[in-house]
Amino acid sequence: MLGPSRLYDRLTALAIAVVTAHTTPLAAAPDESPFLAENAAAMDRMMAGMAVAPSGDIDRDFAAMMIPHHQGAIDMARAQLRYGKNEVLRRLAQQIIIDQQQEIALMQLALAQRAARPTAVGRRAAAPRHAHPSAPPRVAAAPTHVGRLQRIESYLAHRFAFLRFDYSTGDAAGQNMVGKATMAACEWLAANRPEVRHFFLDSHFGSDKKVSYINSLRTRGKRVTAEVTIPREVLLERLHVTPEEVGYWANIGSVGSHIAGAMNNGLHAANAIAAIFIATGQDVANVVEASAATTYVEVTPSRDLYAAITIPSLIVATHGGGTHLATQRECLEIMSCYGTDRAQKLAEIIAGVVLAGELSLGSAIVTREWVTAHERFGRNR
Repeated sequence: MLGPSRLYDRLTALAIAVVTAHTTPLAAAPDESPFLAENAAAMDRMMAGMAVAPSGDIDRDFAAMMIPHHQGAIDMARAQLRYGKNEVLRRLAQQIIIDQQQEIALMQLALAQRAARPTAVGRRAAAPRHAHPSAPPRVAAAPTHVGRLQRIESYLAHRFAFLRFDYSTGDAAGQNMVGKATMAACEWLAANRPEVRHFFLDSHFGSDKKVSYINSLRTRGKRVTAEVTIPREVLLERLHVTPEEVGYWANIGSVGSHIAGAMNNGLHAANAIAAIFIATGQDVANVVEASAATTYVEVTPSRDLYAAITIPSLIVATHGGGTHLATQRECLEIMSCYGTDRAQKLAEIIAGVVLAGELSLGSAIVTREWVTAHERFGRNR
């Protein structure tokens, strides 16, 4: 977060840039026209958004003007990422996007907390003890444009109520946005419900970056299944196994997973997930949750092999966070997975790669080619 002096310096520099753009327009080279057009549109939106009529509330007016100002900086930084070539400036633009988005979220959170501040009457007229008041969803929705609170689950243990706030986050990973939104909702509950003596934003129930039964059942992120039917002849030719051999080994493997107390019955989902996460700018620590995948195989009536894998907690994003980094964005664009309405597609691609890896390694174990393959193709060669 920017301190007061840095914030002032950035605002001053941007104000000078705005004055210059409106007073001394420069002739543009043909290939620069799209960049300048996007910047001009961003500045026009920013200036229009900052034209806020005084409300008598200094804090509200400050945030109301600063939010479109910061959004203007984000829009211009994105234009630099689209058209700019200088790597130093591209990295600076990436940092501007991250910083400004965080500051916008903080300002929206501050406004939501002011709006939710209860009156004396509101404190006395509390909702029934076991009812979910309607205000927390509204308060939780205020700090984010993308996140949408779907439901609040309640689990009681001893004197404690563990609440699970379930959000949809569009094509963003969403951990930061839902944390801010949930903080606002919990602060509202603490201020409005006298029976709430204290709260912690996290008490390990959310299972962030941990394998857990509740995430396997209720999902955290995307829940995705990939499936394939491989003809018997192809399986024999390419992987040197029969469907019956794979099915027999998979049954034994499920027993072994149960005895070991594992949360999955697959082989190495983490390998494919980690590789794609690093290449596409995901939060690599979320590999822990995503690796809790389950596999299933069967021999079809036509004696082919049917195989499937389900990943119940796959947290992926196609915009925001690390996806703006130059190389990671390029990797997403290669797969047509950058931007909005792309996260589901990325999840499906990851599941397909994981399933292919499971079949490859499983077949190598059955045919006893696993060790010899490592010896022949391993990095030590």
